Amino acid sequence: MAMVVPSVPIIPVGSVVTSAQMNQLAYCATFLLGKPVSQVADTVGGNVLYPNAGSVAVFNTANFDTDGCWSSGSPDRLTIQTPGFYKARYALNTGGISHSAAIVVTSGPNNPEGSGVAQFCWPGSTQGDVAAISHGGGLVPFYLYAGDYLSVTGNPNQNASQGITTVGSWLEIEYVSI
Repeated sequence: MAMVVPSVPIIPVGSVVTSAQMNQLAYCATFLLGKPVSQVADTVGGNVLYPNAGSVAVFNTANFDTDGCWSSGSPDRLTIQTPGFYKARYALNTGGISHSAAIVVTSGPNNPEGSGVAQFCWPGSTQGDVAAISHGGGLVPFYLYAGDYLSVTGNPNQNASQGITTVGSWLEIEYVSI
């Protein structure tokens, strides 16, 4: 369900404000207070990352999701509903196993680049065995269209024979501009 991005009415100085202009201003304020923001997390460790596979993190809980970006049917991503520019942040916790991680932005069916074009943003990595949490984020450097999606990819830096669970990992997006 995409939100409708409001347009701010132009009200000349000294003019009488109409009811329609006041309603437009009220919708602008409502949009700003409830803009598209989503945060998903892995709270049970159902996610497994394998070495040399570039596994994608899976999330089982939406902490908040004002625009319907997360779906339990596609738990490894946040899908853009309202087109625009976004800020994104992530954390990938592998419980003490050093790893590399990044956000992957993949174009959807409405993107002029074509569907399935992947861009890696904000790579992070950890070294050490105590607290292996990588994180990063910032403004997504390009416009996101409805259907584009963001996910977190991770790759353990060790040759582990079994998967590594990622309890405490999360991904968050926030709308910033049209």
